[in-house]
Amino acid sequence: EIQIASCVARCRSCRVMIVKVEGCDSVSCVCGFTMGWARELEIQGRNRRQLIAVDIFDRAVYDKWELWRAQIRNWSPLFQEKLERRRKRVLVRQYLPMLRRRLGRYVWWFRATRQREQLQREVFWAVYERAHPGEMARELD
Repeated sequence: EIQIASCVARCRSCRVMIVKVEGCDSVSCVCGFTMGWARELEIQGRNRRQLIAVDIFDRAVYDKWELWRAQIRNWSPLFQEKLERRRKRVLVRQYLPMLRRRLGRYVWWFRATRQREQLQREVFWAVYERAHPGEMARELD
């Protein structure tokens, strides 16, 4: 039956059974409806499994439904990204006070180290200028 299912499809325009034996995947029915064989088998397989919410033989309705489904698929990554950002925001709000308490001493230590280095440079040059008063004036000229 699996082989038969891959060789037989029903035209979605006139509902005639079409048998494809070999050759190109592009098939034309006697009514003029042209279809891609693999795509038609996929559509009819999803219809058998009841995964399509509309009648596949009503082409106008099916095409609108397929367009709507494609739009949902295109928007899905954006919703996932927005949901992920929201989760991160909630985590930050939840854990930020604890992190501030835990990391506060390290932040203070880094800031103090940076200020100490700056202060050491300023003190060094102030002491150097007092020890060598004429030397700094000559370099500026």
